[in-house]
Amino acid sequence: MARRKGAAGIVVDWDAMRTEYIQGGVSYRELAAKYGVPLRTLADRAKAEKWVELREQARNKTVTKTVENVAKQNARVDDRINRLANRLIDKLEKAVDELDVKTVTMKTTMKTGAAKVTTEYRKLDSLLREAYGSEIRDGFFSFRERYEVVKQFDYRTRKWR
Repeated sequence: MARRKGAAGIVVDWDAMRTEYIQGGVSYRELAAKYGVPLRTLADRAKAEKWVELREQARNKTVTKTVENVAKQNARVDDRINRLANRLIDKLEKAVDELDVKTVTMKTTMKTGAAKVTTEYRKLDSLLREAYGSEIRDGFFSFRERYEVVKQFDYRTRKWR
């Protein structure tokens, strides 16, 4: 600790003054008033010991540390976003795969159902042809009329109701 008597016989803690100046927020004038040192003496000493450059270096270190901390935080956030995005993509792919399977199943079911309906319609049509013969062949009955006739016929037992 560099304590020396100033011009007025006051003991001055130059290390404390330098540290306070380097940490920022205080001017030479404020330090001189606080420690009771003539401004010219303080300015000369600060110039000789390069306080301004030391203050600038301290600020740069602070800025560098702040930038590094922000970069680390951003990297953590980016990692988290990437993890969440990957999870979301996985879930979307799984959902699309499941949807594809359901779509294929539905299409197959619909085709099977349509085939059954077509088969049943053909059975009914052949029964109607047996019952009404040439009238159906000649287009005598419309589709609606055929439907009404079919409702009256039990095709399982092959009997009219």
